[in-house]
Amino acid sequence: MIKYIVVGIISVVLSCVSQMLLKVSANKKWNTRVREYLNMFVISAYFLLGACMLLTIYMYRGMEFKYGAIIESLSYVIIMIMGKLFFDEPFTQKKILGNVLIILGIFIFNI
Repeated sequence: MIKYIVVGIISVVLSCVSQMLLKVSANKKWNTRVREYLNMFVISAYFLLGACMLLTIYMYRGMEFKYGAIIESLSYVIIMIMGKLFFDEPFTQKKILGNVLIILGIFIFNI
């Protein structure tokens, strides 16, 4: 089961990286509409999302669905941290409260 948990965490992290790539692309100015939607950031992001889908399918082959949902909910926490590190986004009270509730939910679910 540990192997599937690790695969799930890798899938979540890759999904977060994919979202960061999409944000980088959205923040850039592009010359044409085609370049706006077909550039290396967007293509790489969607490739990573496809890989995440395959990893998630593999993860669910070896564990119960309820544990997969717990692993996938960690993406909210990871995105908040990555947003601060790479885009200098502030930690607002709403973000912190939301992530604390997610973490509390994970702990309560596992009791």
